[in-house]
Amino acid sequence: MFAACYLIHTGECRTAKQAIAAVRKLRCKQAVETRRQEDFVLAYSKWHKSEAAALSAKPCPGSALA
Repeated sequence: MFAACYLIHTGECRTAKQAIAAVRKLRCKQAVETRRQEDFVLAYSKWHKSEAAALSAKPCPGSALA
């Protein structure tokens, strides 16, 4: 589960489905074992996208736009 979230965080994978598939391919088919774990990765992916969008909408402190 952590590895899937990490892949999303670093941009290696863009979706929860891609991240889970990548972890299962590299580790084993049973990685990210339960539906609850899959739901967590999906929730993290949605949160990460919303945070990234919010951060890109804010100007950097000290920039000419601030």
